[in-house]
Amino acid sequence: MFLLTVVCLNMFGQTVQQYIDSAIANGNANNYEGVIKYTTKAIEADTTNNKLYAYYYYRGYAKSLLAHYNEAIEDYDRALRLNPLDTIAYFERGKALVNLGKYEDAIYVFNRVIAINPDYPDGYFNRGVTYAFLERYDEALTDLDKAIQSDPISTYNYVQRGKVHHMLGNYEKAINDFDNAIRIDPKNSDAYFEKGNAESSLKQYDAALDAFNKAVAINPLEYKAFNNRAQIRSDLKQYAEAIADLNKTIEINPKYALAYFNRGVIEYALKNYQGAVNDYKKAIYYDPQFIAAYINRSLACIDLNQFENAIADCNDVLKLGPKTSEVFNIKALAEFNLKRNTDALADYETAIKLDKKNADPWYNKGVLKGSLGLFDEALICFDEAIKLNPQYAAAYNYRGLAQTHLQHYNEAMANYNQAIILNPKSADAYLNRGIARNYLKQYNDAFNDFNIVISLDPNNMEAYGNRGVSENNTQKYHEAIADYNFILARYPNSDAAYNCIAFSYMHLKDFKQAVINCDKALKINPKSTDAYGNKAYAESCLGDYYAAIADYDRKLMLDPNAALTYNYRGDSYLKLKNYKKAIEDYDMAIKIGGPTFVPDFKYREEAQRLLNNKNAVKH
Repeated sequence: MFLLTVVCLNMFGQTVQQYIDSAIANGNANNYEGVIKYTTKAIEADTTNNKLYAYYYYRGYAKSLLAHYNEAIEDYDRALRLNPLDTIAYFERGKALVNLGKYEDAIYVFNRVIAINPDYPDGYFNRGVTYAFLERYDEALTDLDKAIQSDPISTYNYVQRGKVHHMLGNYEKAINDFDNAIRIDPKNSDAYFEKGNAESSLKQYDAALDAFNKAVAINPLEYKAFNNRAQIRSDLKQYAEAIADLNKTIEINPKYALAYFNRGVIEYALKNYQGAVNDYKKAIYYDPQFIAAYINRSLACIDLNQFENAIADCNDVLKLGPKTSEVFNIKALAEFNLKRNTDALADYETAIKLDKKNADPWYNKGVLKGSLGLFDEALICFDEAIKLNPQYAAAYNYRGLAQTHLQHYNEAMANYNQAIILNPKSADAYLNRGIARNYLKQYNDAFNDFNIVISLDPNNMEAYGNRGVSENNTQKYHEAIADYNFILARYPNSDAAYNCIAFSYMHLKDFKQAVINCDKALKINPKSTDAYGNKAYAESCLGDYYAAIADYDRKLMLDPNAALTYNYRGDSYLKLKNYKKAIEDYDMAIKIGGPTFVPDFKYREEAQRLLNNKNAVKH
């Protein structure tokens, strides 16, 4: 600021100096509107032009402090027309241009500052900062070196040079600069804050936490230090402490979008998807251009089955910024969950075209193809995903699943093994490998896989159900029943569990209990073909052949191509000495089953022999 002594009376008898005194008093009170008011009066009252350039500068400076940068530049220009060598006016004009984001113009102005006064350290400092904004880091370092040479005790110079080193990945050099700033001023919270950032980039988390602790101890309102400390605590999975830090950040600055975003990330990691959505919503409210918040909210919406909302967020991202593979992939995932398979496939294709190195859309496209039963096409997709990312555990798992559906069990096993190597805690991979082992009749190994699944995920009902299959096939029928009852304790409407219990009781030859459990299954699901089939078989073992035939009839109404059911119904007809019906059922079983079906020809021959004998007796 300028303290001026100029005597000039206006028509009311007031002097220009009185206006300037009033302006200075308002400036000291941070009343910048008052500064503008009285410097304007001084400009209007001054008839000498001796210090007019200073009044324009002073008014421009007040406008800069009010963030009226364009108006400030106009006043700096007026000052410079009156005093073309005014270094300070040029300097402040450059700062105003920086605040307007006009970095190239600002560089030109700072060049002028340095040309007028080559020993002015702030000129180098601000030009260096502006070069950094333009990502011209080498030039920024050159200027900041000069600023430090001119003023070796300025903490600002060291902190800014450290930030540039950080941007270049020169973390050790950055830390050295921040340490220099701290040696000069041990109470410099900015230096501790930036040092913490550099140490965090080096994953020196303990040192970074110490730096952030010191930053907030010196300046309890340093909300960015709380925010960045929270990020480290989140990386260390100290979620409660991280959330406390973010809450403090928001308390200090309720409009800081990044804090809401970071809290949303933690809520998502804790599977509090609605909490995450709420925080991303806040982040977007305070920063409507926050693309990452839209993307993360769309993912949380998918986990909440809010697929339309996820698609809306993806569409907003596509309007705001460049079209990316990631966004089309997420949008397609939401569409897939809405069974809009055509739209999903189109978006997966777009995602693949936009980023030929992104394995995710190939993987998700494979999942979609598999859901449609197109397992050969799914395999092609998983092959591409693995080619792009050989560490893609989920792709190996799903490639194994497609091969299981194609009955390529050994190939499936190899993929499940690789998925487990890459992710030893993948319950899905162990589960699917266990299922494949059941198909390969490796029941004991399958049993072990299902045990691992249950240790990883004690509430995985599929593991209990499939372990029951392994147990049934190794004559551990009571253990199988216990597993199915465990499922029923949590899901009492599981008709499949009742049906499996019935199957176990049949092997224990407790056919009455088998019938009881089949009835329970049918009460839940009257269209359960497995329950009708098992009940009919148990009834035939109890000698109730008419009841068995009635239940086989019900099954065949639901599934007329069940070859084995015709075969079993034929057995019941044979027991009832209805040889003709028995032969018809055996023949139908052979017709439907085709060349791979192997009926019990002994019984058909027996039925035919008995029918012939019966007809011979009639004659």
